[in-house]
Amino acid sequence: EIQIGPYNLISGLGGIILKNRVTLSARVSLYSSSHLPNDPQDKSKVTSSNNMTLNQFEPTVRCPIFIGENTWIGLNVSMFGHSIGENCFVKTNSVVTNDLEKNSIYSGSPATYVSKRFDVN
Repeated sequence: EIQIGPYNLISGLGGIILKNRVTLSARVSLYSSSHLPNDPQDKSKVTSSNNMTLNQFEPTVRCPIFIGENTWIGLNVSMFGHSIGENCFVKTNSVVTNDLEKNSIYSGSPATYVSKRFDVN
């Protein structure tokens, strides 16, 4: 039971796990990998940023995403790797660049802690 709103961008090369009752509102972007601008070992080597290009080296950093049960991701949130604990709410237009603790509300760019979401232990 996962809800994925319209116009989401889900780039799962690094792996994405969405637990039960996760809601992705409209225009959420999940990126579980990123490309390096060059090969750090040999900057003279021509590289590509296209996962579909055969026989072309692509320097990639994989950063898995985990979103815990009963978490709600607001409109236009971008997430670059990391994990979000269960029962979280991430407010509209936030940017997730770190792990977020369970049962919490986050907001901003980068997303920072606002308060607990529910009064539970």
